[in-house]
Amino acid sequence: MPPTEHAAVREVLQKLAALYPQEYDPSRRHERLLPDLVKNDSIMTAHSLIPQAMYHAFAAFGSLLDPGFTALTPSA
Repeated sequence: MPPTEHAAVREVLQKLAALYPQEYDPSRRHERLLPDLVKNDSIMTAHSLIPQAMYHAFAAFGSLLDPGFTALTPSA
């Protein structure tokens, strides 16, 4: 079954889409300058067997991609 047919996985993928740059949107895969062999692969679907952990793992990465991200620094 494709991951998007599982309700929990579909919900996680939708939440994560908001965290990632537009270039990561699956609907824009045709714009990627990659070999056809890897153009349609998705690391996210490899993690779709554990949707409870999938969101947290990729949300952390998505947060780091945010251009406005500023790491907290310890106060002196």
